[in-house]
Amino acid sequence: MADIRRLPFIEIVERVQKELLRDGASGNEAKYKGIVNSLYLYDIPPDIDWRHMRKESTITTVADYTTGYVTDASSTTITGDSDCAWTSANSNTLLIKLSGYDELYRCTYSSSTSLTIDRSWIGDAISSDEVSYVLFQDRYALTSDFDRMILDSDKAVFYWQDGKKIYLKYRSLEEFESQQVYQPNDPQYYTIKWINGDPYLFIDAPDTESRTLHYYYIPSLKRMVEYTTGSISTLANGGTAVTGSGTDFDGFVMDTTNYDYYFRIDDDGTGSSSVWYKISSADSDTGITLVDTYGGTSISGGSSSFTISVVSLLPSGLDLAIVYGAAVVGAAEQDNVSQVKIWSASFDRIMDKYKSIESKKEYGQQRMRTIYEKHGVRR
Repeated sequence: MADIRRLPFIEIVERVQKELLRDGASGNEAKYKGIVNSLYLYDIPPDIDWRHMRKESTITTVADYTTGYVTDASSTTITGDSDCAWTSANSNTLLIKLSGYDELYRCTYSSSTSLTIDRSWIGDAISSDEVSYVLFQDRYALTSDFDRMILDSDKAVFYWQDGKKIYLKYRSLEEFESQQVYQPNDPQYYTIKWINGDPYLFIDAPDTESRTLHYYYIPSLKRMVEYTTGSISTLANGGTAVTGSGTDFDGFVMDTTNYDYYFRIDDDGTGSSSVWYKISSADSDTGITLVDTYGGTSISGGSSSFTISVVSLLPSGLDLAIVYGAAVVGAAEQDNVSQVKIWSASFDRIMDKYKSIESKKEYGQQRMRTIYEKHGVRR
């Protein structure tokens, strides 16, 4: 029996384009794919910390390091005595502050007695003196799928101390940089900064010890897509093994841990008439295995068209919200005011229901914007 609990991406597009807006022009499909993905990626997720999407990850802070003395600093090199015993772990990417000097430098480990700094040394050169220093880390790379911290930013980053959660308070980047101190201590504040497209957690004060910081975040979403290249040559009624021709199944169905992929034979129905089967695995370029047995007419030596499509990572009940939200955008472009109001009401009803389900306590005081109020939708 087919698994029909979800509306895969391409079915949402077909319902919006061909059933609600009755736009049969095949050349417009790309436009509706864009509308659906815009709702999915940008309009719906920021309103709520969807609990089933919320993730927790950790970073391990680096303790400050002060062993030995700096004996030379000039150009882009800092040299220490043999007691420094620098390693990549206690110096690489850390900041260094020398006693009596104002400037801070980001370090790259070279050897146990040599560090390369990120710009030329400023001030009088140090030669044969013994200058104390401190190495410390103020920034840590966040997980690769990080999009944002949870909405309650003061309850997003913490560490355990004596069995209690100690939360770091959030500061905006401007406030953080204007008040940041460089004397290592227990961390109290944090901010998020993107460097060359990658997210970093900056802490203040830099840590004096190595400890685990936990953080709650909402992962970034990828555009929903579908795959239709090739055809199906073999699929038995009551079977789960699918054989394709000219296909690259395992090149498309690559992450069944984080994403659900659904399969249909297009002759069995499209749009709201689609009959989908969840994919268990992609075994090769030409072979996939379904979770449920196929209920349609057997295919043997054929060339049937098919579609494989991902589903939203949002709650399943929001599949219809995406349908109605996309229909609102499309109807607004057609200047169909009556349909905009009808579908906007349907969108709001679904969103309000899930807002309540997620947490009345956390979101009850927030008024979610209707899709009709969102940027890019004409009134």
